[in-house]
Amino acid sequence: MGLIFLKYISDAFEELYATLKAGEGEYAGADPEDKDEYKAENVFFVPQDARWSHLQAHAKQPTIGKTVDKAMDAIEKENTSLKGVLPKVYARQNLDPTSLGELIDLIRNIALGDAKSRSADVLGHVFEQMAETLFRQWFVIDAREDWEEKPLSFFGDIVCGKTPSKKKPEYYQGKIPFIKIPDMHGNSYVFNTTDTLTEEGSNSQKNKLLPLKSICVSCIATVGLVSLTTKNSHTNQQINSIVPHKNE
Repeated sequence: MGLIFLKYISDAFEELYATLKAGEGEYAGADPEDKDEYKAENVFFVPQDARWSHLQAHAKQPTIGKTVDKAMDAIEKENTSLKGVLPKVYARQNLDPTSLGELIDLIRNIALGDAKSRSADVLGHVFEQMAETLFRQWFVIDAREDWEEKPLSFFGDIVCGKTPSKKKPEYYQGKIPFIKIPDMHGNSYVFNTTDTLTEEGSNSQKNKLLPLKSICVSCIATVGLVSLTTKNSHTNQQINSIVPHKNE
Protein backbone atom coordinates (compact mmCIF):
# COMPACT_ATOMS: atom_id res chain seq x y z
CA MET A 1 0.00 0.00 0.00
CA GLY A 2 2.99 2.31 0.51
CA LEU A 3 3.82 2.16 -3.19
CA ILE A 4 0.18 2.70 -4.11
CA PHE A 5 0.04 5.84 -1.98
CA LEU A 6 3.34 7.05 -3.43
CA LYS A 7 2.02 6.58 -6.97
CA TYR A 8 -1.23 8.31 -5.99
CA ILE A 9 0.40 11.47 -4.63
CA SER A 10 2.98 11.50 -7.42
CA ASP A 11 0.26 11.41 -10.09
CA ALA A 12 -1.60 14.25 -8.38
CA PHE A 13 1.62 16.25 -8.13
CA GLU A 14 2.59 15.64 -11.76
CA GLU A 15 -0.85 16.71 -13.00
CA LEU A 16 -0.70 20.00 -11.09
CA TYR A 17 2.98 20.44 -12.01
CA ALA A 18 2.09 20.31 -15.70
CA THR A 19 -0.70 22.86 -15.17
CA LEU A 20 1.59 25.24 -13.28
CA LYS A 21 4.33 24.87 -15.87
CA ALA A 22 1.90 25.70 -18.67
CA GLY A 23 1.10 28.90 -16.79
CA GLU A 24 -2.26 29.56 -18.39
CA GLY A 25 -5.14 31.59 -16.97
CA GLU A 26 -5.07 31.83 -13.18
CA TYR A 27 -1.75 29.96 -13.17
CA ALA A 28 0.08 32.54 -15.27
CA GLY A 29 3.51 33.17 -13.77
CA ALA A 30 3.24 30.26 -11.33
CA ASP A 31 6.41 28.42 -10.27
CA PRO A 32 5.93 24.64 -10.57
CA GLU A 33 8.61 24.10 -7.89
CA ASP A 34 6.92 26.41 -5.36
CA LYS A 35 5.55 24.27 -2.50
CA ASP A 36 2.93 26.87 -1.63
CA GLU A 37 1.27 26.35 -5.01
CA TYR A 38 0.57 22.74 -4.10
CA LYS A 39 -0.55 23.53 -0.58
CA ALA A 40 -3.12 25.94 -2.01
CA GLU A 41 -4.56 23.09 -4.12
CA ASN A 42 -4.43 20.48 -1.31
CA VAL A 43 -1.85 18.46 -3.21
CA PHE A 44 1.24 16.98 -1.54
CA PHE A 45 4.55 18.37 -2.77
CA VAL A 46 6.77 15.60 -4.13
CA PRO A 47 10.53 16.26 -4.35
CA GLN A 48 12.23 15.37 -7.61
CA ASP A 49 13.97 12.26 -6.21
CA ALA A 50 10.63 10.96 -4.90
CA ARG A 51 8.58 11.34 -8.06
CA TRP A 52 7.35 8.20 -9.74
CA SER A 53 9.32 8.96 -12.89
CA HIS A 54 12.51 8.85 -10.79
CA LEU A 55 11.58 5.51 -9.22
CA GLN A 56 10.66 4.14 -12.63
CA ALA A 57 14.08 5.12 -13.99
CA HIS A 58 15.77 3.19 -11.18
CA ALA A 59 13.40 0.22 -11.00
CA LYS A 60 15.96 -2.21 -12.47
CA GLN A 61 18.74 -1.21 -10.08
CA PRO A 62 19.67 -3.56 -7.18
CA THR A 63 19.39 -0.54 -4.87
CA ILE A 64 15.76 0.20 -5.74
CA GLY A 65 14.68 -0.61 -2.17
CA LYS A 66 16.90 2.14 -0.77
CA THR A 67 15.67 4.50 -3.50
CA VAL A 68 12.04 3.93 -2.48
CA ASP A 69 12.81 4.36 1.24
CA LYS A 70 14.64 7.62 0.51
CA ALA A 71 11.64 8.78 -1.51
CA MET A 72 9.35 8.12 1.47
CA ASP A 73 11.72 10.07 3.74
CA ALA A 74 11.90 12.97 1.30
CA ILE A 75 8.11 13.22 1.04
CA GLU A 76 7.72 13.23 4.83
CA LYS A 77 10.28 16.04 5.16
CA GLU A 78 8.39 18.19 2.66
CA ASN A 79 4.93 17.39 4.07
CA THR A 80 4.79 17.52 7.86
CA SER A 81 1.32 15.95 7.98
CA LEU A 82 2.87 12.73 6.65
CA LYS A 83 5.74 12.57 9.14
CA GLY A 84 6.10 9.06 10.54
CA VAL A 85 3.26 7.75 8.37
CA LEU A 86 4.96 6.35 5.27
CA PRO A 87 6.61 2.90 5.39
CA LYS A 88 10.39 2.71 4.97
CA VAL A 89 10.73 -1.06 4.62
CA TYR A 90 11.70 -1.58 1.00
CA ALA A 91 15.47 -1.92 1.57
CA ARG A 92 15.06 -4.95 3.84
CA GLN A 93 17.08 -8.00 2.86
CA ASN A 94 14.02 -10.24 2.68
CA LEU A 95 12.53 -8.09 -0.10
CA ASP A 96 13.86 -9.08 -3.49
CA PRO A 97 14.83 -5.93 -5.44
CA THR A 98 13.98 -7.61 -8.74
CA SER A 99 10.43 -8.31 -7.58
CA LEU A 100 10.12 -4.76 -6.25
CA GLY A 101 11.27 -3.37 -9.58
CA GLU A 102 8.75 -5.54 -11.42
CA LEU A 103 5.98 -4.28 -9.13
CA ILE A 104 6.95 -0.68 -9.89
CA ASP A 105 6.81 -1.51 -13.60
CA LEU A 106 3.34 -3.01 -13.18
CA ILE A 107 1.99 -0.01 -11.31
CA ARG A 108 3.42 2.59 -13.69
CA ASN A 109 0.51 2.54 -16.16
CA ILE A 110 -2.20 2.71 -13.50
CA ALA A 111 -3.54 6.26 -13.15
CA LEU A 112 -4.23 6.92 -9.46
CA GLY A 113 -3.92 10.55 -8.54
CA ASP A 114 -5.27 12.43 -11.55
CA ALA A 115 -8.48 14.42 -11.14
CA LYS A 116 -10.66 11.69 -12.64
CA SER A 117 -9.27 9.01 -10.33
CA ARG A 118 -9.49 11.20 -7.23
CA SER A 119 -13.19 11.83 -7.86
CA ALA A 120 -13.96 8.09 -8.03
CA ASP A 121 -13.62 5.19 -5.63
CA VAL A 122 -9.81 5.33 -5.63
CA LEU A 123 -9.16 2.15 -3.68
CA GLY A 124 -11.55 0.09 -5.79
CA HIS A 125 -10.15 1.69 -8.93
CA VAL A 126 -6.60 0.80 -7.85
CA PHE A 127 -7.36 -2.82 -7.02
CA GLU A 128 -9.31 -3.37 -10.22
CA GLN A 129 -6.52 -1.99 -12.39
CA MET A 130 -3.83 -3.85 -10.45
CA ALA A 131 -5.80 -7.08 -10.79
CA GLU A 132 -6.11 -6.57 -14.55
CA THR A 133 -2.40 -5.73 -14.87
CA LEU A 134 -1.23 -8.62 -12.71
CA PHE A 135 -3.54 -11.07 -14.48
CA ARG A 136 -2.19 -10.00 -17.86
CA GLN A 137 1.41 -10.26 -16.66
CA TRP A 138 1.14 -13.52 -14.74
CA PHE A 139 -1.38 -15.49 -16.78
CA VAL A 140 -0.92 -14.18 -20.33
CA ILE A 141 2.58 -12.80 -20.81
CA ASP A 142 4.33 -15.12 -18.32
CA ALA A 143 1.99 -18.09 -18.72
CA ARG A 144 3.74 -21.46 -18.56
CA GLU A 145 2.98 -24.34 -20.89
CA ASP A 146 2.81 -26.85 -18.03
CA TRP A 147 -0.01 -25.01 -16.25
CA GLU A 148 -3.31 -26.82 -16.07
CA GLU A 149 -6.66 -25.22 -16.84
CA LYS A 150 -9.26 -25.67 -14.12
CA PRO A 151 -12.96 -24.76 -14.04
CA LEU A 152 -14.09 -22.15 -11.53
CA SER A 153 -15.82 -24.91 -9.58
CA PHE A 154 -12.38 -26.29 -8.75
CA PHE A 155 -11.66 -23.20 -6.67
CA GLY A 156 -15.05 -22.63 -5.11
CA ASP A 157 -18.78 -23.24 -5.12
CA ILE A 158 -20.77 -21.17 -7.61
CA VAL A 159 -23.97 -19.68 -6.23
CA CYS A 160 -26.61 -18.03 -8.42
CA GLY A 161 -28.55 -15.33 -6.63
CA LYS A 162 -32.30 -15.11 -6.36
CA THR A 163 -34.81 -12.51 -5.21
CA PRO A 164 -37.20 -13.60 -2.43
CA SER A 165 -40.87 -13.01 -3.08
CA LYS A 166 -41.76 -9.32 -2.94
CA LYS A 167 -45.30 -10.35 -1.97
CA LYS A 168 -44.03 -11.24 1.49
CA PRO A 169 -42.96 -8.05 3.29
CA GLU A 170 -41.84 -10.14 6.24
CA TYR A 171 -38.88 -11.24 4.10
CA TYR A 172 -37.44 -7.72 3.99
CA GLN A 173 -36.06 -4.94 6.21
CA GLY A 174 -33.89 -7.24 8.31
CA LYS A 175 -30.17 -7.27 9.01
CA ILE A 176 -28.87 -9.53 6.21
CA PRO A 177 -27.47 -7.62 3.18
CA PHE A 178 -29.27 -8.23 -0.11
CA ILE A 179 -26.80 -7.23 -2.80
CA LYS A 180 -27.93 -5.84 -6.14
CA ILE A 181 -25.85 -4.37 -8.96
CA PRO A 182 -26.22 -0.71 -7.80
CA ASP A 183 -24.68 -1.77 -4.47
CA MET A 184 -21.59 -3.00 -6.33
CA HIS A 185 -20.84 0.14 -8.36
CA GLY A 186 -17.57 1.65 -7.13
CA ASN A 187 -17.36 -0.79 -4.23
CA SER A 188 -14.69 -3.48 -4.10
CA TYR A 189 -16.19 -4.49 -0.76
CA VAL A 190 -19.93 -4.26 -0.12
CA PHE A 191 -20.53 -2.74 3.30
CA ASN A 192 -24.02 -1.31 2.75
CA THR A 193 -26.99 -2.34 0.63
CA THR A 194 -30.24 -0.57 -0.18
CA ASP A 195 -32.24 -3.70 0.65
CA THR A 196 -31.86 -6.20 3.47
CA LEU A 197 -33.46 -9.53 4.33
CA THR A 198 -34.84 -10.92 7.55
CA GLU A 199 -33.89 -14.38 8.81
CA GLU A 200 -37.17 -15.62 7.37
CA GLY A 201 -36.35 -14.09 4.01
CA SER A 202 -32.88 -15.62 4.09
CA ASN A 203 -34.21 -19.05 4.99
CA SER A 204 -36.60 -18.92 2.02
CA GLN A 205 -33.56 -19.05 -0.27
CA LYS A 206 -32.02 -22.49 0.15
CA ASN A 207 -28.25 -22.76 -0.36
CA LYS A 208 -28.05 -19.09 -1.40
CA LEU A 209 -26.45 -17.52 1.68
CA LEU A 210 -22.95 -16.24 0.92
CA PRO A 211 -20.32 -16.20 3.66
CA LEU A 212 -17.78 -13.45 4.32
CA LYS A 213 -15.33 -12.79 1.45
CA SER A 214 -17.43 -14.41 -1.23
CA ILE A 215 -16.73 -13.06 -4.73
CA CYS A 216 -19.77 -11.49 -6.39
CA VAL A 217 -19.79 -10.99 -10.17
CA SER A 218 -22.53 -9.15 -12.06
CA CYS A 219 -23.66 -11.21 -15.04
CA ILE A 220 -26.79 -9.48 -16.37
CA ALA A 221 -27.40 -5.84 -17.39
CA THR A 222 -24.12 -4.31 -16.16
CA VAL A 223 -21.70 -7.19 -16.73
CA GLY A 224 -18.32 -7.67 -15.07
CA LEU A 225 -18.56 -5.82 -11.78
CA VAL A 226 -16.71 -7.62 -8.99
CA SER A 227 -17.18 -7.11 -5.26
CA LEU A 228 -16.49 -9.05 -2.08
CA THR A 229 -18.99 -9.62 0.71
CA THR A 230 -18.11 -8.27 4.15
CA LYS A 231 -20.65 -10.39 6.01
CA ASN A 232 -23.14 -13.18 5.32
CA SER A 233 -25.20 -11.91 2.38
CA HIS A 234 -27.62 -12.74 -0.41
CA THR A 235 -27.71 -11.43 -4.00
CA ASN A 236 -30.37 -11.15 -6.64
CA GLN A 237 -30.43 -13.19 -9.86
CA GLN A 238 -28.29 -10.67 -11.78
CA ILE A 239 -25.28 -11.71 -9.72
CA ASN A 240 -23.41 -15.01 -9.58
CA SER A 241 -20.93 -15.60 -6.77
CA ILE A 242 -17.97 -17.81 -5.98
CA VAL A 243 -17.54 -19.12 -2.44
CA PRO A 244 -13.83 -20.11 -2.33
CA HIS A 245 -12.99 -23.53 -0.98
CA LYS A 246 -11.31 -23.17 2.40
CA ASN A 247 -8.47 -25.49 1.43
CA GLU A 248 -7.61 -23.60 -1.79
